[in-house]
Amino acid sequence: MVPDPDIKLLVTTALEQTWGSDEPIVFLGEWCRLYDRKDVWMKRSCQVIPNHWDDREKLREDYGYLESLYGSLLADIASAMNRYHQIDRTLRYWQMILGPWLLTYIAVIWDRWECLRLAFGEHGQLQTIALTSNVGCKPCFDYDDFIQKIINDPWNHQLFLEIIESNYFSQCKVNKLDSATSLETGSPSKLKARPLKYKLVKFVDGFLGWLPIQNRVVFFQSYFTPAALLKLNLSLKQLPRLYLKEFEWPIPLDDSGLGRGDISLDSKAKNAFESFLLRRIVKDLPYAYVEGFSALRDRASKIRMNPKMILTGVGHWASELFKLWSAEQVIKGCKLIPVQHGGSINMGSMICFNFEEDISDFYAAWVIPLHPKHVRLPAPKLIGFKVHSEKKIISLIGLELPRYVIRVGATPMAGQILIHYDQAIKFYHSLTDIIRPHFRAKPCPDMGWNIRQRYIDDLGADKLIEGQTFYEVLAHSKVVICTYPCTTFAESMASGLPTLLLYPGHLWELNPAMDPLLKILMAAKIVFHDPQAAATQLNVIWEDPDQWWNSSEVVYARNEFHRQAVYLGSNWLNEWTAFINGVLHER
Repeated sequence: MVPDPDIKLLVTTALEQTWGSDEPIVFLGEWCRLYDRKDVWMKRSCQVIPNHWDDREKLREDYGYLESLYGSLLADIASAMNRYHQIDRTLRYWQMILGPWLLTYIAVIWDRWECLRLAFGEHGQLQTIALTSNVGCKPCFDYDDFIQKIINDPWNHQLFLEIIESNYFSQCKVNKLDSATSLETGSPSKLKARPLKYKLVKFVDGFLGWLPIQNRVVFFQSYFTPAALLKLNLSLKQLPRLYLKEFEWPIPLDDSGLGRGDISLDSKAKNAFESFLLRRIVKDLPYAYVEGFSALRDRASKIRMNPKMILTGVGHWASELFKLWSAEQVIKGCKLIPVQHGGSINMGSMICFNFEEDISDFYAAWVIPLHPKHVRLPAPKLIGFKVHSEKKIISLIGLELPRYVIRVGATPMAGQILIHYDQAIKFYHSLTDIIRPHFRAKPCPDMGWNIRQRYIDDLGADKLIEGQTFYEVLAHSKVVICTYPCTTFAESMASGLPTLLLYPGHLWELNPAMDPLLKILMAAKIVFHDPQAAATQLNVIWEDPDQWWNSSEVVYARNEFHRQAVYLGSNWLNEWTAFINGVLHER
């Protein structure tokens, strides 16, 4: 079919085959407009639909709705999985395995649904170009594969098209176009090639695993530094282990002759969105939870460990083998302790539907307890953290997030990330001519916004820090400018270097319990939401930032930050050992 020149063309992704020729374009979101293709889209007559979560009150309302929906669907899917796999496991068991995928999946489908609702609500009649492919879409392999798919254009093109055909068929003319663009999903990622050092460590770790000694506590991806992990294991009188071989992932899985046609859900849709969601969700369940589950469970049963406690920073999110093995251990009475692996003052009240608290026995937090299961302990990542700086540059630490929304929560989403970038540029231009030569920006790894090239185009390549880790950047910094209230701010504060935090406050929903601390930090002129005000502060203190940093008001604010947001602990080993032994001896 040929696009109608009299109807605006809805473009849902950055796939330029769907952009037509010269029709007026309605871009569904800023993610459609790749920075390195601006010469193409700037020539077109176009407009961009605002993000539905620019309305932060709507974000809060949506979070509550999706959290409730997540809870009811989780219970329904857990029952369905028990029937399908002919086992009898608890809701907690299935939440440990399915939770990360389900809370992400629901938010993704809702976000795409709402983006289209705004577009058709504003324009009424639209047309779009649908790419066709001979390759059908398969379920994703696992959680990690799912994350990779939902941030790419072909997967989202297909999802947007299905929503249009389901809910806007009378308002949208769909023009089909044959394309070689693959919409295929469901291929497991290959194991990454590892350096020799890793292979040697893995060999030694594997050898220790064959010794006839059982550790009471398993630390897996716990974010303790290697030295701290060694000391803590020895303090607990057990072998230091990393479990690199036991939880190596991905692994080959066997279909076992099963399909998913027999999976049925009891949930009843309350609206058009839920009807669409329920029609899709069974076919979108990752392969590892359905066809590959029996083989995965068999693999987990061969892991020769029966610990009393499991501590992990991120393994309970992405490692399917570890999640299933942990769930089986919890059934036997093992304690599960997720460990906070990052953060500072951004511990919002809208975080992943309390997934980590729900699956845990305790949650080891850096911040003051914000939940009954929180236990405050020294931050593993910052144990022994020291920085010796040459104090030469102003280092601005940038932020980049995926082009597409992957979760609902208290952070910037989609094109809102460009507000962070704009703040950084305004900050630079508000500095004095004396200070600007010392300015350097460290962009995050590219996630589709090409922030690195934007810095080069706006400030010059000489203003970029490349090829250095964050810690290496700290070693050259006289003042650090963090642009988001997360782990880098905590690390910079822990380094003792003069630090400013500049971020758009309306895009970060902090927990109300953090409000008093935020006010203290702002009064001390450490935290800013306005780039010109932050630059003015740096202009004032630049000659001797240490004098300001060590003033009584700032020292008080710094101490309050560590007291409330990031606990370092003067005797971390005793505190962690006492906590673990206390839990182990509970009845």
